[in-house]
Amino acid sequence: MKRLLIIAVLCLSALTAKAQTIEVVLGEQPRIFLEKTIVMDNSTTFAYLEAGYKGGAMVKLFHEQKFWDAPAYIHAEYQSSFNGSHTAIVGGSWSFGLPNGFISLSPLYRYDFGPNTHAIQLSNCYLANWKWCELYGYNHAWYNGGFCFFGEERFHVKITQNLMIGAILDITHFGVWDATISVGIRYDL
Repeated sequence: MKRLLIIAVLCLSALTAKAQTIEVVLGEQPRIFLEKTIVMDNSTTFAYLEAGYKGGAMVKLFHEQKFWDAPAYIHAEYQSSFNGSHTAIVGGSWSFGLPNGFISLSPLYRYDFGPNTHAIQLSNCYLANWKWCELYGYNHAWYNGGFCFFGEERFHVKITQNLMIGAILDITHFGVWDATISVGIRYDL
């Protein structure tokens, strides 16, 4: 499993060498994000590396492929963190355009490597982009021996064409609800 994780990090490093977004988060747990999104006519590929995640790092890779005219996609995702957790996720995703962005809803099958491995997950992702600010985030809810929830909401105000400053709200439920707010400085390359 460690070899697979190392390969994923190397692949992600190659993708993020030309990262589209770099974000530094200041708060209780300082973090840095590197993101790369490739959007084509019928597919979206996303690579994400977060250093500082629970004192380590996390990698997320996902691909959505569309084979028809409807706004429906097949979704495949892999998440791994250096604390030893690994997750594979597959399912469908429906995306709806908004005047300044989109919203998507995804019923998914989730496989966590370890105890309580099988789960059904419902996720959403959204983006609203105006000339002076941007609001985006994602939320995941699943049952894995108990109700679990993870959400991250981001609101950024544009300082220059490529530089933004904003707030990041992390909401979690792993037995107990918790929320933290951090300040983020984002630079789009």
